[in-house]
Amino acid sequence: MLEQYELEGQIGEGGFSRVYVGRHLLLQRKAAIKVIPCKYLDVARKEAQFYARRVSDALPLLYDVFLQEGNVFLVQEYVEGKSLKLLIREGMSLSFVREVSLQIAVFLKQLHGHVPPIAYLDLKPENLILEPGGRLRVLDMGTAVFIGGEQSGCFAGTNGYAPAAQKLGKRPEVSWDLYAFAVLLREMLTGDRRESIPADDPANAVANGSANALAEGSVYAPEVIPREYQNLMKQCKSGVLTDGASLLSALQAMEKDPAYSIIKSFRCCEFPRNLL
Repeated sequence: MLEQYELEGQIGEGGFSRVYVGRHLLLQRKAAIKVIPCKYLDVARKEAQFYARRVSDALPLLYDVFLQEGNVFLVQEYVEGKSLKLLIREGMSLSFVREVSLQIAVFLKQLHGHVPPIAYLDLKPENLILEPGGRLRVLDMGTAVFIGGEQSGCFAGTNGYAPAAQKLGKRPEVSWDLYAFAVLLREMLTGDRRESIPADDPANAVANGSANALAEGSVYAPEVIPREYQNLMKQCKSGVLTDGASLLSALQAMEKDPAYSIIKSFRCCEFPRNLL
């Protein structure tokens, strides 16, 4: 089966997989080809089932699945666009943050509303792509699990985005995705996902209003976060919001562009960075 494809290069790598961009020689169709060792067959089978069931229209299409040379190959739609990681680096307006947040909430609502519910468990900028038209696409269902029943696999997620219970290997919950969303929201607004920072970090002085630190340069400015978003992050982490549906409702209830004078004329991540 692999001989039907021409591999053009590696474009990604995860904990137990590698991703290549390839082209079907007969159809001349570009594809993302995920290679997973057969020792992780159960993980690969579960991931393929998520794509095949189309549990969310944000997921890439699954073209083919086959075993060859001791590996499982998942052949998927190749998604064109910019990663959220790159967009955060470039700086995002408040209205753009809100639009991306709404699309993430819709995705989580689709997963959490599935029967049985599905927890994504690895929400981070690298896994989110914005197509040229602004549509959100979500990559990598390798850590996602059905909630309830027998569960297997690795639930560790990514350090910095996973709550303590997830890192400790507790039984998965959909609320873990809301914790990750809160971290991601902070990162979209400030360029940094950290809530607290070391005393010797130059960014620490930004929070304390130090002009010297601003001159040295920092990508962390917690004061730029609108109060409405601060409250939303607290609700996601405290359990007030419990799933994608409640997150979507909370976002829809917020004003389109919350008034927050300090960043009215700046892109969110640009406020501290324009002083580099």
